[in-house]
Amino acid sequence: MNKILITLILIFVYFSDVVSEQAEFEERYIKTLAQTLQCSMKEGSDQIWPGFHLANQPLVFHFQNGHVYAFGLKTFSPIWEKRECGQFPFLFSAKYPNDLPPLHPFFPFESKRVFVMNLDHGNETPYLPLLTSIHERFHLHQFRFFYKERVVEAKLADYQNGDLLTWMEMEHRLLTSFLLANDQSKLHYLKDYLAISQLRRRSLHSDSITWENHQQKMEGLADYVSVKTFQIFSTIPQFKAEEFLLEMRRRKNKDIVNAQDALKGRHYFVGAVLGWALDFCAVEHWKLKIEKEG
Repeated sequence: MNKILITLILIFVYFSDVVSEQAEFEERYIKTLAQTLQCSMKEGSDQIWPGFHLANQPLVFHFQNGHVYAFGLKTFSPIWEKRECGQFPFLFSAKYPNDLPPLHPFFPFESKRVFVMNLDHGNETPYLPLLTSIHERFHLHQFRFFYKERVVEAKLADYQNGDLLTWMEMEHRLLTSFLLANDQSKLHYLKDYLAISQLRRRSLHSDSITWENHQQKMEGLADYVSVKTFQIFSTIPQFKAEEFLLEMRRRKNKDIVNAQDALKGRHYFVGAVLGWALDFCAVEHWKLKIEKEG
């Protein structure tokens, strides 16, 4: 009997800790989101990307426990409770009747079209779901405003070539060094990267180059915007942008560049770091040039 009681107590303590951890995580994420959205409405959004504003579409975030948070949504439904974070209003519901998708850019929601995303973290890098939400939200801006080039699938043979994969690994290491170097050394690593990249791309099929450019522009710059957002607004405590870019890279590929990574994962990192490099080199209006001219 005593063993059963002890077991029940341990189970209760375990689940209490889990619930407490989930509540703390949820509160921290929603507070950070509210502060970020408040900043985006008052200051600095054009420093992240001209014309991109997080709060110009209703945003709905939800968790596996059924908690739903809505920003920029006007509704009179009694299932919602009005809340504030630093005088920034949002809605909360633990009674929303329908299952929400993990991600949907224009989900039909109470007669409106809203951006919906699940924010459960699992074993994620801290705050990664928040950066992912901005990455996905920026895609909507890209789909609407970016130059629309003809994009074809990459030539698989290009990315199974061992020599080209070696060049890609060298590019990756040079871009990593660029991020970590002091300002006096950054340009050296960037020049080496550009030289090797140009050599490698001479061996690619033209369709592969078009596809690679598109991946780095769309996925890479979406990662750039997500990291830049929290660098500009400082709503994540002790956020270090360069370290987060490297952590996001490590999550996509922990080993050296391989064919699968070459076809997808590396372009997030390369595009994001090239955006960082253009900022470092103070290239004027580079964001609008990429948006309008490709």
